[in-house]
Amino acid sequence: MTDRRLNRPWPGVLLLLLGLLLPPLVGAWSWPDDEPGRTGLVLSCRNELVEHQLVGPQRDNFYMIADFLLQGERASINYRYFQADGVPVGTISMRGSVLSADHQENVYALSLSESRVVVEDERRELPQHMAHLKSFSQRNLAEKGVHNLTLRLLHRDAEHDYAIVFFLPSTAVCGCSLIDNGA
Repeated sequence: MTDRRLNRPWPGVLLLLLGLLLPPLVGAWSWPDDEPGRTGLVLSCRNELVEHQLVGPQRDNFYMIADFLLQGERASINYRYFQADGVPVGTISMRGSVLSADHQENVYALSLSESRVVVEDERRELPQHMAHLKSFSQRNLAEKGVHNLTLRLLHRDAEHDYAIVFFLPSTAVCGCSLIDNGA
C-alpha cells in the first residue's frame, strides 16, 4: 500500500517557491529609520532669555533648554524654562511629523500636531518666550490643526558636535549641541 501524500508534489513545490521568494523579500525590507537619507537628528539648545519690557537689576532672568528630536518622519520638541537660579518655570512639549528634510541644505520643515503645556506656578508671570510660544502654537493648533516650524542648520561642526541653527517663524539663531545619527 502506497502513501497518497508521497504522490502529491504540491507541498514540495510550495516549499521550494517559499525558499526562492522569501529571501529576496526579507532582504529588501528594512526598518524605516535605517533607510539612507532618512532624518535622524537630535539638537539640544540652551538659551538665556532676555525680557524686553524689563531692564536693569529689576529684570527677570530666565533660561530655556530646547530639545529637538527628528527621527524618520517623527518630530518632537521639548522647551524647558527655568529661572536663573535653576528653579523650573514650565515646559512646552510638541509632537508631530517631519514634512520635509533637505539634507544637502540642512533644512527641516516640521508639522507639529500635539502640544502640552505645563506651568509650575500659575501665580508667576511666564517668560515672554514661553507666553508667546504657548499662545502662538495653541492658536495655530486650534485654527489650522498644526503648528509649523522650520529649522535650518547654518553651520554644522561634526567634530565638536555643534550646530548654529536658524528657526522660523521666530527668526532666532541659536548654538546647539548636535547629535546626528545618520541624516
